[in-house]
Amino acid sequence: MSVSLTTYIISILVAVLAVVYIMYPVPALTPEIEEWRNSGKYLKFKSFYIFYKVVKGRSDQGGTLLTIHGFPTSSHDWVKILDLGLLKNVQQVIFFDMLGYGLSQKPRNYDFSIMEQADIAEAILNHLDIKEFHVLAHDYGDTVALEMLARLINYIAERSKYKERWVGALVGAKSPDPVNPRQFIDHYKKTVPNPSITVLPDHIGHYPQWEAPQEFITAYNTFLQKQLK
Repeated sequence: MSVSLTTYIISILVAVLAVVYIMYPVPALTPEIEEWRNSGKYLKFKSFYIFYKVVKGRSDQGGTLLTIHGFPTSSHDWVKILDLGLLKNVQQVIFFDMLGYGLSQKPRNYDFSIMEQADIAEAILNHLDIKEFHVLAHDYGDTVALEMLARLINYIAERSKYKERWVGALVGAKSPDPVNPRQFIDHYKKTVPNPSITVLPDHIGHYPQWEAPQEFITAYNTFLQKQLK
């Protein structure tokens, strides 16, 4: 068989597989995800529908907590800590799926950006008339949270003063898991003024809210209580 014929056959097979992949029906939602979807709502952002969900907290203080999930998952990442204490110190918690993730719309051949994901988070906050809020972010969501913070820099004198030092360290550091090795902790403590950091046990990987929900929520609530004092 000639090289050209082999290449032709391979090209045909790849094309057939691509068509099968594109036309293959989307798997049905699991009962758990379907329940998550049914308890939420959709907000239209530009021409896209973004899933979000608001859960009432158990405190009459503490304000609003906005959660931002990571890559490549969804807001359902936080479900294990929802009843373990996430609602304890806040009035409400907002969950949402970023564009292209989870239950939100997934446009093809689209130029996704951190800036637009931050726009979406702000659109949800504006829709709910939220002016002040805390952020709990993970992985890719950390960068979205930093973009949101950067937009407030000019209004926060202290953060404006330390903009390059803080944001540069958080974004540029080579990082307590396979994604962010332990060396990052020492670098963070040296670089960020008055750092607040909790080191979880070594067996916990990059998804602590899923792998060790109790340890995660205990650490988070300890941090939050310090900030609310």
